[in-house]
Amino acid sequence: MIIGTAGHIDHGKTALLEALTGQAGDRRREERERGITIDLGYLYAPLTADAPLTGFIDVPGHERFIHNMLAGAQGIDLVLLVVAADDGVMPQTREHLAIVELLGIPELRVVISKCDRVESARIEQVRKQIRRLLEPGPYADAQMFEVSSHSGEGIDELRQALLLAQDEVLERSDRGGFRLDIDRAFSVSGAGIVVTGTALAGQVTVGDTLLLGQSGKPVRVRGLHAQNQTAAQAWVGQRVALNLSAEKLALEQIHRGDWLLAEWLFAPTQRIDIDLNLLNGETRNFEHFSPVRMSPLAWPCSKAAAWRRASACSPSFCSTPRFTPCMGTDWCYAIRARSARWAAAGCWTRLHRPASAAAVRGWRSCRSSRAPTRWSKRCPR
Repeated sequence: MIIGTAGHIDHGKTALLEALTGQAGDRRREERERGITIDLGYLYAPLTADAPLTGFIDVPGHERFIHNMLAGAQGIDLVLLVVAADDGVMPQTREHLAIVELLGIPELRVVISKCDRVESARIEQVRKQIRRLLEPGPYADAQMFEVSSHSGEGIDELRQALLLAQDEVLERSDRGGFRLDIDRAFSVSGAGIVVTGTALAGQVTVGDTLLLGQSGKPVRVRGLHAQNQTAAQAWVGQRVALNLSAEKLALEQIHRGDWLLAEWLFAPTQRIDIDLNLLNGETRNFEHFSPVRMSPLAWPCSKAAAWRRASACSPSFCSTPRFTPCMGTDWCYAIRARSARWAAAGCWTRLHRPASAAAVRGWRSCRSSRAPTRWSKRCPR
């Protein structure tokens, strides 16, 4: 099981994981000097002496590092939403919760931290805030735990709840092609290039050949670690580190957001289907010319060339821009529906409601150089 954190800056996410695992999370000099988490932190520890190894992902809470948080939230099984008792619900509490909901993470537990700093009346106020926050979404019945990472209060109860959740988390099927979202790449002396990430599908074995990034460069798996332990095979749901070898493979060619895929999965495309859902708490209407952004870290695509503009469309035929390879998956790069010459902006952004996949597919057949209102009339509803 992979457990991740979420929550506002300085609400105690790193301290909580340290209390659960006994391992320090912020290992970078810049993080220790500034006292905040900047990039993703990875910890591996059993919840009890006889339990299997569990992977933990610590995410930054600062709004400027929201992309790092998004990269870390990909592929986890359970998220700990950390809310400090003295601060209560804060802006990044809401933002991180929205990301967790959109990613469809199956399990969420709420941790009210720093309970040793406040009175019991304040803790009850925070509990009510959190209930109001969770009520409209899928985590309305999420369990809450009151803890103090420094004194250890409530940590054992949380650990036992995580052990129970470990038994309840559905085992993912390892059928299908292997897919790994790369979140780190580095060079190890004597071994070469190593990439890490969460396996989102399939399985991989030492000696397999995979395709790397948008170019589809073939690479061979020389060795691997699964859940921070040497292994001959890894599969979906595990944190994986792969030692890669290939002709003229350089570390500069690999970036966060690149993908490692089974050879048969690599399939470039110029078209995408979008199933758009609006959050329950969204206060603005989804209107014509509303900008739409899809993070290249949240869906299976390469980081390079992440932004493609509608200028690629011709005035007479408005279709999607020419995207770089999407590697046989359902989502691709970021879109900004700003151009009146883009059929997507004229069709599904005109619907003023969460668009279904069928409605979005309608823009494929919209061929008109007229105003977006005319396009929307020609789009199937």
